[in-house]
Amino acid sequence: MPSSRICYICGEKLIDIPRGHQGPLLPRHRTRDHIPPQGMFNDPKPSNLITASCCSDCNGKHSDFDEQFRVLCSLELKANTGGRKILFEKVIGSTIFNSRQPAFMRKIHQTMREEEITTEQGPKCVGKFSADRRPIEQGVISITKGLLAQFYQGFNYHGDTFMALHINSATLAAGQAGTQQKMIEELETKTQGEVLGNHGEFRFWRKVEREAQRGVWLLRFYDALNFIVFHHRSSESYDPVPT
Repeated sequence: MPSSRICYICGEKLIDIPRGHQGPLLPRHRTRDHIPPQGMFNDPKPSNLITASCCSDCNGKHSDFDEQFRVLCSLELKANTGGRKILFEKVIGSTIFNSRQPAFMRKIHQTMREEEITTEQGPKCVGKFSADRRPIEQGVISITKGLLAQFYQGFNYHGDTFMALHINSATLAAGQAGTQQKMIEELETKTQGEVLGNHGEFRFWRKVEREAQRGVWLLRFYDALNFIVFHHRSSESYDPVPT
């Protein structure tokens, strides 16, 4: 079945919204979802944003993740100019100013503490906070599925097992820098790379083996926050680092 006829997240068959439809959408009504969320990009939005067919049910579950993920990425210590613009204009100027996501923002505030980390310039005192990993990782996996639907049409990944590894300044400073940096460098040098956004808001590298039914992705937001996502058939094991 063409990828435009199934939900890129759950794999369910979609139905078109009838012309003139009024009232709430049905769970399987076909909508379009931006990959990654369009709120991650600065205005004016780039012309090459990716979209994928998505059921109304899955699409409706994304709104909180989209905004919360933007907050997390823009707060990352090494965020680039695009990430800083998002932080001041969208996060502080919109999410915080309009008191959206109160429970999420309260969690960040309650867990905020100062911590000294090692950087290339030496020790540095930074603010550190905690957030629930599960919804973040599931959201990143959904982004990966959207990229699969865009770049590997006809590839059935809905039976695959997905895993996401989160790499940020805190994890790199916690003694894992060697192994994690090696994984990033392997993916950057041995897989195909792409960039989206007028300010380098989103970069990704990928290696997908159709016949072996497996793949590995490096997703980078604002040149600071990295996720390595790999997927494979449930009956197999898979080393996420390309060789």
